Amino acid sequence: PVDRDNSINSVSSTNSRTGLIPRSATVKQAELTKVKNKGSHTWLIGTTIFVCGSLLNFWSFGYAPQSTLASLESSQFVANVVFARVILGAKITKAQLTGTAMLVIGCTMVVMSSRQNAVEYTAEDLMNLYTRIPYIVFLCVAFSLLVSSRLIYNKYHKAAEEGNPLPRSAVVLPISYCVFSAIIGTQQFLFAKCLSELLRLTIEGDNQMVNPFTYFCLIMWIFTAVYWVYRMNDALKRFRGEFIIPVLQVHFTVIAIISGGIYFEELIGLPAFCCPGYTGFFSGVLIVFGGIYMLA
Repeated sequence: PVDRDNSINSVSSTNSRTGLIPRSATVKQAELTKVKNKGSHTWLIGTTIFVCGSLLNFWSFGYAPQSTLASLESSQFVANVVFARVILGAKITKAQLTGTAMLVIGCTMVVMSSRQNAVEYTAEDLMNLYTRIPYIVFLCVAFSLLVSSRLIYNKYHKAAEEGNPLPRSAVVLPISYCVFSAIIGTQQFLFAKCLSELLRLTIEGDNQMVNPFTYFCLIMWIFTAVYWVYRMNDALKRFRGEFIIPVLQVHFTVIAIISGGIYFEELIGLPAFCCPGYTGFFSGVLIVFGGIYMLA
């Protein structure tokens, strides 16, 4: 059932984020004491939780719509609040509680309003989806945004380095950085779902490993995943973490919803003006973004 797999995605995203907290705590402690503690049980537990959560996350891609799963990725911010308090002893503010409640409400609305019937795709089906006019148009628009945002970033970044920052550089630089990073980074979501679908069918007896498209998905998934991790780490070096992480997440979620909705035709057939449809889905997405803003 789709609801079950939405739950798996939320739990696995939470586990992945939870796994980072004890690891972060270990690193922080090591920095304070100037001691390398690579053999720490805390680090090992955190790494294990992170890996298990990532594997569950990958598995869930084969059973639920990408547009829904992309929104549920925001559940990791709820985990940040809970486990930062439990593990690191951080103080929880009213804004964080409000943001957490908004995320829960928004994610619930997204799940209730999204398509509930999972569609199975073979490698041949997935290849044919690439030839559809709507997705070709999306790729052209995405490529144009990728090039333009990169050029804008380079222009503003060069001016800032020369000591002559252009107007509104503090906003344009991080936004343009997030746009060209997320356009490529979100493709890992699409390729992960394709690969998960193909592996699931192979395990069930319909061998998809004989089709070259399966290996194309594997290579592109690895490339885009590595690219996204690199961009997130690079963003933390260039901008304030409490600002850039939510901005990256919002861009990632928006583009992942659009690309999944167009490529897999996930938004087709939803009622337009009732809660379990377009209205409920996009209202839930907006509430999720509001929750991310409050948590930031």
